[in-house]
Amino acid sequence: MYGQFLETSCGCVMGGSGPAGMGMLFNALKTGAIHALARHGLIIVDASQTPGIGRLGDYQITANSVGDVFLDCLRAPELDEVFEPLQHLPVYWRIRNQAQEAPLLREVGELLVEASRLVLDHILRLKGVQMWSGATIIEVVSEGEGYQVWVEHQGSQQRIDCQSLVLNLGGHQDPQHLLEALAVQGLELPEPSRIHSADHLLRMTPRQLRAHFAETLSEGGKITLVGGSHSAFSMLENVARALEDIGLDEVTLIHRSPIRLFYESASQARVNGYEFDPINDVCPVSGRVNRSGGLRYRALAVGRAVLEHGYVGDTRVRARLFQTDGADLLQ
Repeated sequence: MYGQFLETSCGCVMGGSGPAGMGMLFNALKTGAIHALARHGLIIVDASQTPGIGRLGDYQITANSVGDVFLDCLRAPELDEVFEPLQHLPVYWRIRNQAQEAPLLREVGELLVEASRLVLDHILRLKGVQMWSGATIIEVVSEGEGYQVWVEHQGSQQRIDCQSLVLNLGGHQDPQHLLEALAVQGLELPEPSRIHSADHLLRMTPRQLRAHFAETLSEGGKITLVGGSHSAFSMLENVARALEDIGLDEVTLIHRSPIRLFYESASQARVNGYEFDPINDVCPVSGRVNRSGGLRYRALAVGRAVLEHGYVGDTRVRARLFQTDGADLLQ
């Protein structure tokens, strides 16, 4: 099918060594499963030359988890020796000393890059483990009880025959998906409109955002964000702070379901005047309100300001919310 190619085989192929892929390797090392993987052959395939980070370290926002959640991934007696060098890094201590606060994702990325390097250095010493960096998986074919994984690597096409396959290749935000989702709800964008992915914009510094939107604002253009998640409210704050001094006075946020805020307890939510469903919104185990889907940390502060006052944080930018399930426009 691909003409001349090289062929190899192994027990398992792991596609993608970003945070999700490295999480599997951290756990395999912690549980000892890495030795079985090595015995049957493990090939790690990643398009990047920098395993462990993906695009995480590029995002100009805070995490939606506290620092201790990330540090917990590195805690285990089996990993103490592997991760001991992390204790010589300033970023490790910055996160550890503020373990109950949400760290910047670029700092999380910095820590994960170093942790991933240490893990890979350790497991690549095992016979049977290989790392193919700068390699791209172009096709996967299911064949019987195994898989054929076609890879572009070192200037040639190679086929890996394996019994098991783990893929964590990341995602791609296609503007057409947004248009189709809006159309299902009876909505469409006016012409002309330019669609920008949050993945792209969240990696921009304030200066880059100003340069990117200066012409749009000077021509009287409007900015609308779509979504109600942590990243949507992080984007809302980034845009408001970067652009308020060059003419942005209002942003519209289109969201499908109600904006949900996270609280440690129902009593805390009540003290803050937050209305919630005591049955559906409260976790029966932890007692937390909107435990899984609620805005947390910095996004929570921005979300509260928008819901209570109609402005993005402490900026002069007004936020208008439009819920697409038929609810009225909120001022």
